[in-house]
Amino acid sequence: MAEFPHPLYFEARHLTDMELEKVKRHFQKRRESGGGDCGAIEKVGDNIYKVCFREQQDQKKVLQRKTHSINLPGGDVHLIVSRSSSPQTQDQPSTSQSQ
Repeated sequence: MAEFPHPLYFEARHLTDMELEKVKRHFQKRRESGGGDCGAIEKVGDNIYKVCFREQQDQKKVLQRKTHSINLPGGDVHLIVSRSSSPQTQDQPSTSQSQ
């Protein structure tokens, strides 16, 4: 796993092996995702998947795009990538102060 030391996570419905391969190809194409060389996509929790990149620069470029739309046989899927495996919805207090 040291070959691909830069992980990113995304949440998605159950993906078949064929769909996972298509998502991996998406992350390998710089033109589509900003990514590059990456390892196999692993399911790490309920609807949480992990993809690891060889180069940190590729990981950062994928993160910059935030939402990735991929056309799969079962319909389009929209993935939001993050550095954390926890769900994207976080209840944090607002930092804006209105008076």
